[in-house]
Amino acid sequence: MRQRQYTLTPTHVQTHTTYRLQKHLRLADHGPKCTADNLWTVLCYAASRIISLAAACAALRDAPSDTAAHDALLATLPNYAELQRRLNRALQGDLPHALRRRRQPLAADLVLIPYHGKPLHSPEEVYRSRAKSGTSQINEDGTYSIANVPAGSAKIAVDNLSSEPGRKLPPNVKHRPPKSEPTEAPVKIPAKYKKPETSGLTCEVTGGRQTHNIELK
Repeated sequence: MRQRQYTLTPTHVQTHTTYRLQKHLRLADHGPKCTADNLWTVLCYAASRIISLAAACAALRDAPSDTAAHDALLATLPNYAELQRRLNRALQGDLPHALRRRRQPLAADLVLIPYHGKPLHSPEEVYRSRAKSGTSQINEDGTYSIANVPAGSAKIAVDNLSSEPGRKLPPNVKHRPPKSEPTEAPVKIPAKYKKPETSGLTCEVTGGRQTHNIELK
């Protein structure tokens, strides 16, 4: 018998997570913006990106302020011991009863293997790999953009790879020819800026949209 194909999407994960946690923690509405649904959205967003509650509130549209969300959670969540007990019950909620009778050995596989085929219904079903080092290209006007950068301190390197004949580009960088023929020779970038370990260039990533100008001296 052919096994039925089932695609798990981010929406399914968040919906089920919210349902399971709300069933046991029972968050209550705390004002017009701090509804239980909004609070779970903020918490899931912060947890999935490993960012602070304040950063999640700042990144999400129509989210409450971090102070309001903090006060709402303090007012509606139980004490620490009870909270831990309810969270454990929520985590056990989907386990078969046979596995709950005694302690079980647990192994977690943290290796994410991206799927490069075609989605079943929607492109959102497919997780595509991205460069581990947040590689991006600089546009002709000097602007650049990098997506999905983890929050925290990031090291930056700048290199004009295509200006050096015969030099191979990294596999995750594709050469994009300029729209017009250059009228001046490419600018040579000092060697120290070509490696994040020696460039001295850093940026504090806080989550959400932000602007950072890179100055080469």
